[in-house]
Amino acid sequence: KCPCVLAADPAKPPRCFELNTFRHGDIAVHGFIRDFRRSTETETASLKLTAPAYLYDVRRRQFLGRSDTAALTMAPGDATLIAALPYQLERLEVAARENTPGRLTVSATLAATAPTAPLGRHILHCQLTDPDGLSLPPWRQNLAASDGLLTTAIPLGLNRKNGVWTILVRDILTGLESTTTLTLSAN
Repeated sequence: KCPCVLAADPAKPPRCFELNTFRHGDIAVHGFIRDFRRSTETETASLKLTAPAYLYDVRRRQFLGRSDTAALTMAPGDATLIAALPYQLERLEVAARENTPGRLTVSATLAATAPTAPLGRHILHCQLTDPDGLSLPPWRQNLAASDGLLTTAIPLGLNRKNGVWTILVRDILTGLESTTTLTLSAN
């Protein structure tokens, strides 16, 4: 049975909501858009799931709680993504080191609160910022973390700057993020 959109007022069915669901294992992401061509006012409706799940508003990076329904208030043209997970993410741990000159190794681990299911495949946004506050495109990556684990090497170059580097890692589905720093000195 598929999820459905229900009206806040049963006498007035929801208008102009489009729902698409994307699944990977036990993780589902429900995408909504309001058709701006056929609606002119903001409307409230609910997403009704077949079973309770840990719900996250992906775009707002907000935990909505464990439920089988999520309220949606959307203006014409708005889009919303609701992630439904079989577990609640509790923390994201990040570590970084420079094992080889000019190459940074970043490790990230996701942990769930009382996991009732193995962690699925999450996409983590990893961003490095140099001591001057600069973050170049090769230092910003979206990487797959199967089973909640990620280890990646990011080239900095042999001429990288000395000083305090900042490493930010964010889980795309839940918005959970962690930051760490690493002081690099002369090679």
